[in-house]
Amino acid sequence: MKRHMKRISAPRTWALPRKENKFVTRPYPGPHKKELGTSLEFFFKVMLNTVKTKREVNHLLQTQEVLLNGKRKKDRRTPVGFLDVIAIPKAKEYYTITLNRDGFLDAQSITAKEAVQRYCKLVRKTPMKKKVQLNFLDGTTLTVDDAKKYALGDTLVLSIPEHKLLEHIPANKGSKIIIYAGTNRGTQSTIKDIEGKQVIFEKDGASISTKKEYAIAIA
Repeated sequence: MKRHMKRISAPRTWALPRKENKFVTRPYPGPHKKELGTSLEFFFKVMLNTVKTKREVNHLLQTQEVLLNGKRKKDRRTPVGFLDVIAIPKAKEYYTITLNRDGFLDAQSITAKEAVQRYCKLVRKTPMKKKVQLNFLDGTTLTVDDAKKYALGDTLVLSIPEHKLLEHIPANKGSKIIIYAGTNRGTQSTIKDIEGKQVIFEKDGASISTKKEYAIAIA
């Protein structure tokens, strides 16, 4: 697999000046959809703007403990993406990857207390012998005894790194959401209504509808 890609062909969610430097580092294949993922190098060089070169990224990853969803990572091409949690304990820095109002992947600073959990959207249920496997948007899985209480599209808050269920957030009227796909990507709002497979929410004073599958409930 090629280590680089042309900037002009990079996902639209990457906040990159398309005419500066011809190439950008390609992340390893990962669990996130192309538009919702990037590399650790991009996280440090572009989102945080704390390093300038690949050498500086490599030095940081080798000399500091950088945790992705609770697990240490040392490779700059490690894939990271939407709602992942990145912690640098020694520096007391904690972040989650979100989407800003312009629809670009962005790093949002969070507290150490917030960094021990992550939000996962339920997209599929897989029956097993005596249990059910819950499959989430980011590739995470969780095995439960009773899955009836969880509807597709709901959000489950899981502990880091144990993946224990901490909270269940249904995607219902009144739920706070982030739109992560479509023309309204990056919008944070509240569900005003649900009509079939569409959610209705308010944006800049106007009622907007989008596919329910494009939204994740966060509260």
